[in-house]
Amino acid sequence: MNLGITCMLSEHRALLRKLLLPLLCALSGCATVQDGEAADALEYACGDLAVVGRIVTISSKASPGSDGLPNWRSQYNLQVRIKRVIQGKENRHIVPASAIAHAQIRDDRDFLAVLRPDGEGGYTLMTANLWAYRPKISGPCS
Repeated sequence: MNLGITCMLSEHRALLRKLLLPLLCALSGCATVQDGEAADALEYACGDLAVVGRIVTISSKASPGSDGLPNWRSQYNLQVRIKRVIQGKENRHIVPASAIAHAQIRDDRDFLAVLRPDGEGGYTLMTANLWAYRPKISGPCS
């Protein structure tokens, strides 16, 4: 009786070994490969600034949230290095900004970013998408 169970387990292990690599490839591919569809257009308000550039984190601190999860969100002090202004007016090539997010934004890639003036010479980062995927901004400001 024990021999039958051992043979059955051995067959299942062999099948699992054959399927494990293709399964892992398929699952990881779903998380990382773009399907070619355009992302929704980034919306902006009148007075917002839409730019292409790099977003560099200067500092961060944990931000208490109402969700009860400690350190789930952080407030980031950022520098946005503007390469091109898409919408709005800004003469500086580097502007200060802040954001509250779950994770730090990578600083080695260009983003299309929507920045909202904070009234103190800086901006609040409203949204950002990797520029490599050529995101679009919505029509006239809302």
